[in-house]
Amino acid sequence: MDLIFIIILIIIVILFLLFIWSTKINNKKINTEYNRCLYNQRKDHKNKISMLENCKEIEKISMNNIKNAIEFYNKLNGKKYIWIYEVKHKEYSNEKQNIVMVFYEHNIIYDMSYFEDEVTPNIMETNDKYKKTLNLECNVYVDDRMYTPLLLKNIEIGKVNRLIIDDINLGSLTGRGIGTAIIKSLECILPNYGISRLNAPISSVDYDKRKLLENFYCNINNFEMVREVTPEEWGLAVKKLIENN
Repeated sequence: MDLIFIIILIIIVILFLLFIWSTKINNKKINTEYNRCLYNQRKDHKNKISMLENCKEIEKISMNNIKNAIEFYNKLNGKKYIWIYEVKHKEYSNEKQNIVMVFYEHNIIYDMSYFEDEVTPNIMETNDKYKKTLNLECNVYVDDRMYTPLLLKNIEIGKVNRLIIDDINLGSLTGRGIGTAIIKSLECILPNYGISRLNAPISSVDYDKRKLLENFYCNINNFEMVREVTPEEWGLAVKKLIENN
């Protein structure tokens, strides 16, 4: 009888110890799962805070772009244009930033006929018929900075209906849609000067980059490649600005 009692007692003790061990294991699993959930919640919360802070920073940059552009625009005399676009905040980013482009006339040469018409300098400067040639300048306000990436040939008023893009040098700003925004702005502005064609020569020096340049001009901005670039000869992409002209 005593032996049976001892065996039963041992079994009870073993079962009790197994119960305690199982409880500890379960508690450990619960604690591990709880800590994992808590970690994930903290991580998600941290990511959301980071996203909000990033959005606030982008909004601040966008507002500064607009503020700086308007300040410059208001200081300009003569004909000027201002455009606001939404582009990628960074090249491989889904976030958007508002940028501003200011186009304005510069280095204007006037026709001497204003002497014959006996007009005052103020009237001469505001009347387009006395403008002979001019440069169209472009300031781009992006990343809370100002850039001048566009280089155009002179516009010869009433003489030539084509304008040549010498260069769009975006440097580190490439891949964010800024070049396309420049082209879109020119499409709207240049017809005011009688320009119906926009020519983009492609240097033979850039032969190795031809696929990128052809993609930018032809696939993205609807230019027509009228002459392919070769290692020896320049290529030419042309965009029609005014239909049937």
